[in-house]
Amino acid sequence: METDLSLKKNLYMPRTSVTTESNKTGSWRFLRPRYEEKTSPCSAACPVGEDIARIEMLITQGAFKEAWETILRENPLPGVCGRVCYHPCEGRCNRREFDTAIAVHTMERFLADTAVRNEMKPAMKRQSPKGKSVAIIGSGPAGLAAAWFLNMLGYESEIFEALPEAGGCCAGEFQPIGCRRRS
Repeated sequence: METDLSLKKNLYMPRTSVTTESNKTGSWRFLRPRYEEKTSPCSAACPVGEDIARIEMLITQGAFKEAWETILRENPLPGVCGRVCYHPCEGRCNRREFDTAIAVHTMERFLADTAVRNEMKPAMKRQSPKGKSVAIIGSGPAGLAAAWFLNMLGYESEIFEALPEAGGCCAGEFQPIGCRRRS
């Protein structure tokens, strides 16, 4: 007469050396998901490297100020870029294969216009002043962006411009369609 203890000892678990992959069952412990940290194709294609996925997420949540500040971390002139950028990010958008690409430049322009309309001030921390000053030649988009980032890093800057007003090509004779002044 066998006891319960002896039954447990003699319990036989069949194991096969053949895979059960064909019927999609079985133990797959030897297969593990591979996680790769990758930049989204749209952000990789963005000339200024914006975190487009985060911006989209914040916009869908109605957090427009936070989305605008996310853009400002990489691009201090979202209103200009939203109008004149040739938006290569949209050509690399994954959504394009489903229906149409997300209009990133339109979102950027919307956030910039919303910030101006609501007189938003960015709540970004500026590093402590370094006590040094940098001269910037030209007040075009690159010069203004350089002044912004130097200011955020704690440096004073002075911009020198040959034209009577700031703005570079957008203020001068060459005005791309997106930069034209409204009357």
